[in-house]
Amino acid sequence: MPRAGQVLVGVRATGVDPGVWHFATVLPYIVRPATGLRRPRNRVPDRLEPKPANLTFEAAAAVPTSATAALQALRRGEVAAGQRLLITGAGGGIGTFAVQLAKGLGAHVTGVCGTDKVDLVRSLGADDVVDYTRADVTERYDVVLDIGGSRTLTQLRRMLTPKGTLVIAGGEGGGKWVATFHRSLRAPLVSPFVGQRLRQVTSLYQPEDMQRLAELLAAGELVRW
Repeated sequence: MPRAGQVLVGVRATGVDPGVWHFATVLPYIVRPATGLRRPRNRVPDRLEPKPANLTFEAAAAVPTSATAALQALRRGEVAAGQRLLITGAGGGIGTFAVQLAKGLGAHVTGVCGTDKVDLVRSLGADDVVDYTRADVTERYDVVLDIGGSRTLTQLRRMLTPKGTLVIAGGEGGGKWVATFHRSLRAPLVSPFVGQRLRQVTSLYQPEDMQRLAELLAAGELVRW
């Protein structure tokens, strides 16, 4: 039985993404000051939010990490109505939420994904979809949200307009020391010397963001496929 100041949690579903993996394995080494030197510093998550009644437990499990990351990444990129936005990794956890949230902001959204996710990304509202197994990105965008892949900063900058904004929210590659953070570390160092804004985002728990997402999910304006 829970004592004063405690809650009893029954696990029905859980969401696992790269961020969770970093905290659970305390890898790469660069994250250890925040996560713990040899084992996770916080072994029991203690942040709770009510689940919208119309959401399954499986769908709700993805919201605290993926949807929050998408919302904060779009805010970091200052995405606004009328802008041309490119989302790499649009068929993944963060990407599927980012497509919907960006359309809600009035942006013209192009999603990059694999062949098996093309129909899904289009059904979520993307104006254009690029199948990276068959074509490359050839246009330039006001904002690029880079979630998946291993494109270099140089390659990503070629996708931007001269005054465009790059937001790095994930990626692949690297090793035990920096893993997927190697581009995120370089972006703010390069940004002051170029006309484009190169940014990285680290998703943080914000009660007001969770409340906003819950409202959108309850209203059916945001879905989890």
